[in-house]
Amino acid sequence: MATILVIDNHPVTQRLVSYQLYRYGHSVITPRDNQGAMQRLSEQPVDLVILDISPSEAEGLALLTQMRSVYAKDKLPIVVIASLTQGRLRSDMLSAGANAFLTKPTSSWQLSSLAHELLDQETSVQAY
Repeated sequence: MATILVIDNHPVTQRLVSYQLYRYGHSVITPRDNQGAMQRLSEQPVDLVILDISPSEAEGLALLTQMRSVYAKDKLPIVVIASLTQGRLRSDMLSAGANAFLTKPTSSWQLSSLAHELLDQETSVQAY
């Protein structure tokens, strides 16, 4: 069982993603906002971060960059989820340090499968 931090500005979406991961046996932490996410990361080790950058890709990129300034890619896998499918956004997020990029809507199988894959590997750079 892994500890996964789920960051999403929409409480309903955050609960849905959290429930999907919880069903697969993971412990899930749901911070209130980006500042709370960084605080939780400093207080409690996590195995994986799920970062939904919708609606503000600028805030999401800033948070991803902040996380990567503290945690190396092979020490903390980060999955970015976005409702936008622009190639530039995908490449920007992967360049900034995301291990994987998913577009909405995502299935619970897709999210769980990717989480297990990243948790089982030292480092992974993927785009789904």
